[in-house]
Amino acid sequence: MTDTAIGIVGALCLINLTLTLALARQLRRVGEIVKNRRAFAPQGFAYKAGDRAPQFAATTTTGEVRTLDDAAGSRLLIAFFTAMCTSCHVQAEHLKEYAASSAGESTKILVVISGPATKASEFGQEMQDTVRVAVEPPRGPTATAFKIESFPAFYLVGADGRIEAGARTVADLPTPKPASATV
Repeated sequence: MTDTAIGIVGALCLINLTLTLALARQLRRVGEIVKNRRAFAPQGFAYKAGDRAPQFAATTTTGEVRTLDDAAGSRLLIAFFTAMCTSCHVQAEHLKEYAASSAGESTKILVVISGPATKASEFGQEMQDTVRVAVEPPRGPTATAFKIESFPAFYLVGADGRIEAGARTVADLPTPKPASATV
């Protein structure tokens, strides 16, 4: 009886080990898929690398109107946030670090915050010392021009006006080159 019990427990352990290894292998595959997806065009972005960026006009919290033409000759990073999005607040902190690490680079940064004016303005005040901030109503003109469906979202536009990258997090953006100006 004892030998039978030991045999059953041993068989169950072997099955458990096999299933655990299969699960670990599958998780590794999923991790590679996610990693590769980040390296290419992120899903949910209307514009892909190489596409011409759409024309837009965003009014900053200081009353300046910013357009794609204002960034001619330099890169433009446009970040899209909403005031009610927890992930957006986290990414805003990372964006401040990104802006600081790219000081002196010829990349201009514009943050577009969608949402109720009061909440969006409060959120924007946290960043306006570092970057230019525009506040728009939900589905505002800049977010509509870039066909933004979910937040946060980032587009990096090259000096030639073409999309270089789209990302969901600051970590997924190309590393800044040493030379940040604001729009």
